[in-house]
Amino acid sequence: MPNFKYKSLKEQVLNKYIEGFSSSECSNIFGIPASTVRTWIRKTNVSRSKDEASKLAGQKRKKHYYCKLCGKELKRERKSGMCYNCWVKFARGKNHPLYGKKKSKEHIQHMLESRKNIDYWWLKGANNWNYKGKNYCKVCGVEIDRRSTYCYRHAKSGARSHNWKGGITPLRDAIENLLEYKEWRKKVYERDNYTCQLCGAREIKGKKIILHAHHLKSFSVIFQEFLKKYSQFSPVEDKEILFELGITYKPFWDINNGITLCENCHRKIHYKKEVKIC
Repeated sequence: MPNFKYKSLKEQVLNKYIEGFSSSECSNIFGIPASTVRTWIRKTNVSRSKDEASKLAGQKRKKHYYCKLCGKELKRERKSGMCYNCWVKFARGKNHPLYGKKKSKEHIQHMLESRKNIDYWWLKGANNWNYKGKNYCKVCGVEIDRRSTYCYRHAKSGARSHNWKGGITPLRDAIENLLEYKEWRKKVYERDNYTCQLCGAREIKGKKIILHAHHLKSFSVIFQEFLKKYSQFSPVEDKEILFELGITYKPFWDINNGITLCENCHRKIHYKKEVKIC
């Protein structure tokens, strides 16, 4: 507890400062801010006596270490007595503290035994302590990165695709691969006499032309109408039933919905959209 024999708190604080206490110590003793203590000291021009100041400085004086070669001040004491730059330059060969010293056979044997069962992290493959074996795609079995589950081809296929619609693609492929589809395409070619209905291109001796049977009404639109009509069946679970119904679904095999086009004209309609068919 502070001594209240002095007239005011200010005098008590200044007296403690003169005795050798710092401003922060005075603030802790009397429970006042350190900034207030420093303000009082500055305004009253209080100074400690030379003997007390030197005694206090001696108690708090820090040891200073200097490089024995260049004289640079060191942050801490070093066994070599040199800074890092001098150590790199001069602590070589005979100047090195370990020069001429050899390890004993017992020490070397101890070092070898301690390193026998160590698996270093930079070792690759099965020698690595973090090795978890090879990773393969769950669909096709191709070797892939250990962080992946599927290869690039199957990573976004099927239900993993953002455009997944419940597995209707296999049913559509099955309908397009029917014999009825091939007959429908052949009838369209025969009706148009194997001639492109836009540019008039036709296969001649020595000149081959690739012909396509184009749907005036898109096959995907017809397919969606087919699924809506038989919405009571699932395209995944009832695939076989829908497959049989697709064989007898007349809009799929309507010849009037087809037209013969060459490859270039077909590409223009679908991609460039320069030609319109009425």
